[in-house]
Amino acid sequence: MSIVSRFYRNYSVHLLLAAILFFPYIYYKAETLPSNNNIETWLPRESTVRSTYERFREYFGAEEIILVGLEGISEDDPLVEALCERLERLPGIRSCWSPTRLKAVMHDFGVPDDEIEERLKGLAVSEKEQLIGLVAVLSSEGLKDRVATVARVRDQLEYCQLRGDSVRLAGAPVVVAELDRLGNRESNRQYFLVTL
Repeated sequence: MSIVSRFYRNYSVHLLLAAILFFPYIYYKAETLPSNNNIETWLPRESTVRSTYERFREYFGAEEIILVGLEGISEDDPLVEALCERLERLPGIRSCWSPTRLKAVMHDFGVPDDEIEERLKGLAVSEKEQLIGLVAVLSSEGLKDRVATVARVRDQLEYCQLRGDSVRLAGAPVVVAELDRLGNRESNRQYFLVTL
């Protein structure tokens, strides 16, 4: 008989009683632990990836964006501009950029039309033009509550009847919101009970 088997046979009752006694304390601690799903917290502090990311933020700022991909809609569709305006009215969004708005800014800077089209390919319009992208820049309020901001964006998409496979969301706030959804207290409580 191995040492581990002998240990459990001799002390199993003691271990079970200790687990029962400490259960309320463990449950309380698990309920009071805050979750922090910011992407930076997942990177080790001394890693090269983290230092590169910090340097990037120092030089270029830390603006966060939500990318909204719309499939099967042309960039000239009035719905695209209406959605941009609706997103800009949300408290967590500072500005929203559509391909049309990006074209207008580049045109104001004197970029030739053929070069504008070339620059937007792969950035705001897919290569075969079956997918266009909107860029929603978060405000300081949106940074404080990414989950609520992403939920509001989803509500606006639903209001505009853009749903299912025709809509794709990406960006750090979307990842954080999904991690929070998967790791919320209700989900953790279910996993805890199953584990128990």
